[in-house]
Amino acid sequence: MGGLLNRRSAIAFAAAALVAGCGGVKPYADQGPANMVLKLTSVEGGFMTSRSVYLDVWTGPKGPNMEYLGTREFKKGSTTIGLPTNQPLHLAIAFEEAGWLGGPSETDTIELPMNPIRPGQRWQLTVAHDDIGFDWDLDRIR
Repeated sequence: MGGLLNRRSAIAFAAAALVAGCGGVKPYADQGPANMVLKLTSVEGGFMTSRSVYLDVWTGPKGPNMEYLGTREFKKGSTTIGLPTNQPLHLAIAFEEAGWLGGPSETDTIELPMNPIRPGQRWQLTVAHDDIGFDWDLDRIR
């Protein structure tokens, strides 16, 4: 499962995320047992840049009534989170690059709509963000 959605869809989702998140970004709190491994394989900054990767979690039918559950930053190595089960999910991976000393920042966002996760399923989301660009892979591991 995976693949890039068209650019227009990703931009629309990012705009919806911005409007819905006007109150600010909230930390994602686990919504059940651990069922998603977040694995960061590379996040290298350049001489005058820093790079970060974030996961936004949304639930509900796609559209204006989606509920924003929060954002989790990928840390070096891997961590496990608990995503809600038995409901549609919309994940967004945000690859952020910021210039030091007030330089410009840039964010690329990838939307990952998911069918409901069933109890007992386990997934792994692997990401990299370095000088070459960014990459991601979503795999069901159980």
